[in-house]
Amino acid sequence: MRQLPSPKNQETLLICIDLLAAMDAWVERGTAPDQLVATQSAADGTTAIARRPVCEFPKFPRYNGTGDPNKAESFTCSAT
Repeated sequence: MRQLPSPKNQETLLICIDLLAAMDAWVERGTAPDQLVATQSAADGTTAIARRPVCEFPKFPRYNGTGDPNKAESFTCSAT
C-alpha cells in the first residue's frame, strides 16, 4: 500500500495528476509507478505553470537548489 498525499490546490490554480495512465500500467503490465507528477495550470486550464513530484508519505517535494523551480526534475522527495 502506498499513500500519496495530494498537493494543495490554491483557489486560482488547477492541479492535474494522470492517475489513470499510472493505474493502467500497474494493472495491465504490472509496472507500479515510481513517480507521479502533479501539473499546476493557470485558471484557464490550458497553460502549465509548474510541475512537482507527488511524493510517497511522509516525504515532501523539496527544491534541489538548482534548476528551474517550475520543473519536477528540480525537486527531490525528502522526509526532512
